[in-house]
Amino acid sequence: MRKLRIKSHFYEQVLTGKKTLEVRVGFNNVVKMSSGQLVELTTHDRHRVIKIKAIREYSSFEKMLEKEDHEKICPGLTKTQVLNLLRELYNKEQENLGVYVFEIMLN
Repeated sequence: MRKLRIKSHFYEQVLTGKKTLEVRVGFNNVVKMSSGQLVELTTHDRHRVIKIKAIREYSSFEKMLEKEDHEKICPGLTKTQVLNLLRELYNKEQENLGVYVFEIMLN
């Protein structure tokens, strides 16, 4: 089973159902994932199996944020804050690999 690492506070938001979208860039392990797939979501010492309901691909974070609900990516943050956070996590070269949004649900 594939694993996705996630920061603890985002992990908690997934468990409460507030965070239902996970954003990644097109690294090899991300590109190989598919709708319907079960994935182990992990953080430090905890893990939970989630299901990928759907995957959507975009050419940039800006394009993605035009279509996706930023509150479901990072609950409590503004759209600008979400964009800034993504830019802290991924550089432009990584963003150019493609932006993938996983619509997730607890399994």
